Amino acid sequence: MTDTEPSTPAELQAQLAEMQGRLADSEAQAREAELSTLRARIAGQHGIKAEYLDFLSATDEETLQHQAERLVVLGGGPGARLGNVAPREGSTAVIHTRHSPRETKRFVNELFGRDPDLYYD
Repeated sequence: MTDTEPSTPAELQAQLAEMQGRLADSEAQAREAELSTLRARIAGQHGIKAEYLDFLSATDEETLQHQAERLVVLGGGPGARLGNVAPREGSTAVIHTRHSPRETKRFVNELFGRDPDLYYD
């Protein structure tokens, strides 16, 4: 704003529009800060990790509470097993047998009807 008074109605109208825009921006920022604080508080109450805050997307407290409860049930809260839920899956156990690799190879070749004298990859 300037120290001088606007002299025309058009200038007053432009100034009013600018101030209304600033007010709307300020209100939006305040609402976003309020929602962010509310999300963090609700997440803290339910033990939800900060990395899962994006899943709390509602704009009112009641819905945020419901989302937080569902997230805890689905695995984002305290005591939840996150990450690999089958830690042994994909690992191979070494099985010790009394048979030599040559005997095992011979057995497999006989099992699948392969010629034991040929080399197979």
